Amino acid sequence: MRFPALVAGVVMFPWLVFAEADSRPVVSFSVSVWPALMASDGRGLFSDLISQALPQYQIEYQVVPWRRATQMLVAGDVDGQIGTYRAALINQVDPGNVKISNRVPIYLERVEVWCHSGRALANWRVELRGLSYAWPRGYDYDVHFAIPKAMEVHDTEQGIRMLLARRIDCYIDDSGDIAHRLPMDAVQAHRLNTAPIGSHPLFVTFMDHEQGREIAQALDAGLTRLRATGEARRLFTKWGVLKNYPESSAD
Repeated sequence: MRFPALVAGVVMFPWLVFAEADSRPVVSFSVSVWPALMASDGRGLFSDLISQALPQYQIEYQVVPWRRATQMLVAGDVDGQIGTYRAALINQVDPGNVKISNRVPIYLERVEVWCHSGRALANWRVELRGLSYAWPRGYDYDVHFAIPKAMEVHDTEQGIRMLLARRIDCYIDDSGDIAHRLPMDAVQAHRLNTAPIGSHPLFVTFMDHEQGREIAQALDAGLTRLRATGEARRLFTKWGVLKNYPESSAD
């Protein structure tokens, strides 16, 4: 978090006009491109939620690949990272860099597996044995869902391309991401079947220091207000992800 300098007054004859910069402190977040949640230009559910939850701050977003987003947080290049699992889980993956997360979830991730199969996936854990599969780089589904580590892809779009080209047998990702990238006619043409793997609430993560805790508390207060007024649910509806609205107000 940093404080911007004021801009000097500008004289415009015959009136004196003082143009001042926004004096609110700046808070920056790293985040990856997710369909409906965050576009490369900074638009999406996440930016709407956080900007409205933290009106006392100027908000900046750094939209980068997921692993880079995590590196920026650890290096102190940003104040927070959007869309992580709770800190208790991610600290298992990186115990050397202790993090905290806010308490009010911003999204409910619903993870699915899609496979080339002519029949329903009655037991996806059994079905995956001996098959090739992938998920996005840095998502750590092996830790959070106890799935043996497999191939990692750059993003959802690459994973879907590989699935449709039969370069992999199955693809694992958030249902919302897959829905935006996988055409229904392709599902029927390739005889793809799906099964739910599980769900996790997503949060915003900060490094464990006073400034991080301060922003996390402010974010929770703002998100609680948006939930109470119904604005949070309206934003989920606006972006077409109401099924991913976290009904629980706190983790």
